[in-house]
Amino acid sequence: MLRKYALTRRLRHSIDYWSMPHFLLGTLIALIGLVFGFPALPLFFVTLVVAVLWEFVEMRLRIREAKVNVASDIVMPLFAYVVTLWLTGTDSMEHEQYIAFLVVTIVLYVLVSYAAWTARFDHDPDFQD
Repeated sequence: MLRKYALTRRLRHSIDYWSMPHFLLGTLIALIGLVFGFPALPLFFVTLVVAVLWEFVEMRLRIREAKVNVASDIVMPLFAYVVTLWLTGTDSMEHEQYIAFLVVTIVLYVLVSYAAWTARFDHDPDFQD
């Protein structure tokens, strides 16, 4: 029972307001690569670098997170990148469809990021007046 509680607690700490924006970051980078014809493997490493830099910025801004959340924030965009390439990897898709997916993902990313910032400001004591 205690072990199950510890796992549930770790899982709860690995996901926060920024989990979806981190995930969408990987999707966004994958779609940019598909639209502009960038090679997949180098963009995977770009995704990794951007995810790590994002965490450094959060640390610089003194945004406190559990260590498991930091790891999750780095893994999520990588996972999303791979899943996006896998799901869109059919030859039957037209280039215009990739562009449409990219536009929708950008809009979704902006909206979800706004919601994450709002939630952070409303519920995090570090951002309270």
